[in-house]
Amino acid sequence: MPQYKFKLTFPESTEKEIHKLTKGNESLQKKLAKALEQLKLNPFAGEHVESSELEQRRVWVGTTHRLFYA
Repeated sequence: MPQYKFKLTFPESTEKEIHKLTKGNESLQKKLAKALEQLKLNPFAGEHVESSELEQRRVWVGTTHRLFYA
């Protein structure tokens, strides 16, 4: 069975925030890269955020950071 990959897109402001957050933190960079790779394979794996009007989901990146996405 083939594995499909979805394409992730970010606003430029998000890319800047990710760069600032992970600058100098190689461990967090690796964890974020792994989480994003998993989302490419299955973007519906994250937990649904109940109070969200935009059908947001979230996944944990390590034990201290959460990634919210729609």
